[in-house]
Amino acid sequence: MKKILIISFVCLATIALTLWIFRLSILNIFMESTLNANKEKYISYSPETNLIKYWDLLEKDHEVLKQIPFFNVQVGNLNDAGPFLNPIMTWTGLETKDQSKRLNIDKGLEQKIKDYFAGKKFDLNEINLDFSWFKELYKFDHWNYEFHPPVSAQTIEYKFYNQPVPDGNLLTWARARLLQGLKEKNIISAIEDNRQLARLLFLNEDLVGTMVSIAILKHEVEIVKMLDENEQKKIKTLTLKDVEVAKRFFWAQKSFFDLRLSNDLFQKFSKFEVGLCHGLYQALSDSKAFYRILYDEMPKSFDRLDQLVKQTDPKCRNSYVRQKWKDPNYQALFEKDQSIFEQTSISADGVDPNSIPGSFTIEDAEKYPVLAKAVMYIIMSVAQPDYVSRSYSEAK
Repeated sequence: MKKILIISFVCLATIALTLWIFRLSILNIFMESTLNANKEKYISYSPETNLIKYWDLLEKDHEVLKQIPFFNVQVGNLNDAGPFLNPIMTWTGLETKDQSKRLNIDKGLEQKIKDYFAGKKFDLNEINLDFSWFKELYKFDHWNYEFHPPVSAQTIEYKFYNQPVPDGNLLTWARARLLQGLKEKNIISAIEDNRQLARLLFLNEDLVGTMVSIAILKHEVEIVKMLDENEQKKIKTLTLKDVEVAKRFFWAQKSFFDLRLSNDLFQKFSKFEVGLCHGLYQALSDSKAFYRILYDEMPKSFDRLDQLVKQTDPKCRNSYVRQKWKDPNYQALFEKDQSIFEQTSISADGVDPNSIPGSFTIEDAEKYPVLAKAVMYIIMSVAQPDYVSRSYSEAK
């Protein structure tokens, strides 16, 4: 009896060990039957329906923005603001804690400055900041912040999702500069300084810089409305409607070059003059993470992106994202031994968290392509929200 138990235990242990060793192979076979279903679910979440639904308004917004010089400026290539701005900035997502404190603003004053634009005024003499660095900005026609210290000096290779970005205190400085202009009765000079800061941020092409630049423009409009009517007439600025149009248009751009779009719609957006580089920047950063695994599933979608990159190289910033898009070996999202679910929340309707393995690295993915593709479709279904309806559902 004892011998039978021992043999049974050994057999069960052998079976369990075999199943563990070949678990991914078994899962690969199982997922082959669900691959098409996962792909269809991903395709069903395409923003195409909403882009078509709001096409007339998108086209109208584009025409509005074409008439505003700020949104039509092209990136330069002569004088990079990076060597000047990077060392004095504070950063979100930077590995080192040893950062410049030159642009730090007391939290109490920062809140007062913010509240001023919400109608809670305070004595502007409390603002005692050094704004001299604003005048240096006129020397520059672009800002390649990724390629200069302290960002470029870090010991890690940043991925697209955790790449450091300038801290939000730039918006506080822009507000403070406007209030300083109000105090000195020289609001035009303050607006000009802020416009140059906003322009450099806008030309970065990333969504964060674009939204901060639009917020700066909004505060410009708000500060002018605080002046008397005669003073307002002397200053040419945008309207709040213009700002709202810009905000929703550039936010929705993350969907303009989605991999799932029909070629007709993709080509329509590729003819938009305003923000073409911005929309493409978002598309490249979103799509590169899945390029190696899903290229043979969606070759035409990736190829048309690649073609558009080549066409726009002369007019767009030579960003980190653009450079890495052209690197066939770059892993945009995952480290070699990192679980691909570590950076992803699987919580969309209809997605069973128990249907995917707990630990699954990019190396596993390349050994088991069917499993990898099925899993990637699950991730892409929940990692790309509907930016169009978020931006345009309440637009008029």
